[in-house]
Amino acid sequence: MAHASSIYASPPLRLLLATLLGLTGLVGAAPGQVHAQAAAKSPRGSAAAAPISPPATAPSAQAPTDVTGVWLDHTKRGAVEIMPCGNRLCGYIYWVKELINQEGKPVVDANNPDPVRRGKPICGTQILVNLSQQGRAQIGYVWGAGSIYNPDEGAKFDVELKLMSPNELSVLGYLGIKMFGEQFTWTRAPADLARCGPARV
Repeated sequence: MAHASSIYASPPLRLLLATLLGLTGLVGAAPGQVHAQAAAKSPRGSAAAAPISPPATAPSAQAPTDVTGVWLDHTKRGAVEIMPCGNRLCGYIYWVKELINQEGKPVVDANNPDPVRRGKPICGTQILVNLSQQGRAQIGYVWGAGSIYNPDEGAKFDVELKLMSPNELSVLGYLGIKMFGEQFTWTRAPADLARCGPARV
């Protein structure tokens, strides 16, 4: 995961939000390799909420309107576990395709603003923080008013989640104004996807 995908026409926002939404910058790059540039543009638009074929392996058992569970990002190179934290939702890195960077070293949360966490493994890092229900969606609820963390920059951004289908999750990342955000589709992970670290309790 050495290269982040484009999300915005502006280099800093597409790089930062592609990293945090796709986890593409979490592994395969040494700390400090991500450098921001500047500008902004409106989004490409949402992905179609068309039905999809069942995955090759059975997805985790979840209620049809429940956003909790393990989700593969749009690149299929990282996964996040979404779970309750009190009456809100939080999300943690559950799996990454590679845990070693290009220098052959374990990937750690090197840019975390908390110095205590900078040497901690990227696996298990909290990505989604304190999302709350924001109203009804076509399926289930819209979750927002929280944030999503970008380990490459040690920064947080606004985020909104809602189901497109029982196995598809819309993830909208933005900086203050949703119309300048970009939407990605995560899919439920197969039940046999191996966790990269200890389970959270």
